[in-house]
Order: sequence, then structure tokens, then C-alpha cells
Amino acid sequence: MMELKDEKLVAEAKRALEKIFKNRDSFSDCFQEEVESKILLFPTDVLRLTEFQFNVLKETIKMYHETEMYISHIEFNEYPSYVNEHWLVDTDIDYKEYEDMPFVLENAIYSKTGKWGVIISHTEHALIGGEKAFVEKYLSLYHNEVKDVNNFKEYYKEAEEKHPEFNFDWVTEILEMIDN
Repeated sequence: MMELKDEKLVAEAKRALEKIFKNRDSFSDCFQEEVESKILLFPTDVLRLTEFQFNVLKETIKMYHETEMYISHIEFNEYPSYVNEHWLVDTDIDYKEYEDMPFVLENAIYSKTGKWGVIISHTEHALIGGEKAFVEKYLSLYHNEVKDVNNFKEYYKEAEEKHPEFNFDWVTEILEMIDN
């Protein structure tokens, strides 16, 4: 794992981020128009994928023979200097090393080539988008997509009933965006 400090390397990471994501908003359709397929994971482990979700992602990445990926904080464009925004990570990183990464903000895991990406929210949902074959491979290994969507719907139905003062329109946008 390498923290990206060099401006040129950070610029490369940002270009890859912009290939897959049109914005950094985990509460919207954050993917570029060309992204063929999108799914929802819920719940995650707050600012991280669960071990199972992460291991399925690593297994899915193998179809592209990629050896590196980016992980970036996405919640703010600018943040105090003690928060690193971008890392270059081996795609075979073990879960413990991933779990120990210093995430303090929402973050994204994404391909250097822009073929796939995951955005992870502080509200324990993640959005995966990419080429149709990538998402189909992920789903063939994951098998929890229906349960995740149902849990998400139920959780936010209850939240809306308990807190009518909050705007939950973003939930509908997410559900309309995803394939599952």
C-alpha cells in the first residue's frame, strides 16, 4: 500500500476516479453514464466493506488481471492534511490490512482503468458500478443482493417513519439506479 503524495500520482488517481464516477455523492447515481451495471450492498462495516464483500470484490477483480487499485477518501475535495486522500493498493491486499487503513471519511475503491468502482457511505451502504460482466461476476459470488436490497428498503422505511423531518428522497434515487 502506498499513500499518494506526489501531485502527478494524485492526478492519475483523480483521472481514474472520474472515469467511473461523475461525482463523489454516495446518496445519488454517482456513476458516469457509460457505467453499464450498478448494485447496492447493505449493510457494510460503516466506512469499509465487510470481509465477505471485500473478498468477493477481490475475486471479481481477478477477471481483469489487475494488480493494483486505488482507494480514496471521497467525502470532501479538501480536508485537513492529516487525512490522506488517495492510496495505491495491491489488488491482493488481505482484509486485515484493508481493515487497518485509516478511513475517517466516505471512500471509494476503484480500478486504475475506470472499468469498475465502489463507493462506500457512512450510512453503511455501498454502490458498485462497472461493466456488466464485472457486476454479473460479483453477483455470482455474492448471493446476498436481494437480502441487501430488502434490508436497505426496510431500514429506510423505518427511518422515514421515525424521522419524518428528514428528507429520504435519495433512497428512491438509489433504488431506481441499481440493477438488483
